[in-house]
Amino acid sequence: SNCKGPSTNCKCVVHSLFSGDLRSDVICNKCGCTSTVQDAFLDISLDVPKPPDSGHDRPDNSIFGCLKNFCTAETLDDVVHCSKCNSTQKSFKQLSIKKPPKVLCLHLKRFKQTTQE
Repeated sequence: SNCKGPSTNCKCVVHSLFSGDLRSDVICNKCGCTSTVQDAFLDISLDVPKPPDSGHDRPDNSIFGCLKNFCTAETLDDVVHCSKCNSTQKSFKQLSIKKPPKVLCLHLKRFKQTTQE
């Protein structure tokens, strides 16, 4: 195989059809400075929300709803050093699809792995 991987503009069938670019933004909570990284991907793993045991608030577990949750900003557990304001802060991370592939492959994670003690 002459495949060179998605980061080298490989023209093989797999990368020409399934490779896209995912953008990851980390946003400083203090000054709003954004640090951006772009990575190639072949598939995206989406969490499928578990329906509640009771009540009327059902999560949107459609493909659109799962993609929306995937692209929603989340607070990072670890603090991040911001080079602009020179402080260590809680930050937000937001993912987005920068360049969609011709064929989007989605992995639907319907179960959460739990550890038993």
